[in-house]
Amino acid sequence: MLFHWAILQRDVPESAAVTGDRGVIVDELPFSQALQESGYTIEVFQQGKTLDVVAAQTQ
Repeated sequence: MLFHWAILQRDVPESAAVTGDRGVIVDELPFSQALQESGYTIEVFQQGKTLDVVAAQTQ
């Protein structure tokens, strides 16, 4: 699943990344006691430039 495009389904708290932004999956996050879910690290782009790198939980 790494390096596939993803579209954010919701705003990311404390980030400029919002619903509808596109990004590339750069890492898989395994289930952890802290998160209680697995997820991904996504590099979010806006107009071809990196906007932010965020952690997103799977749905």
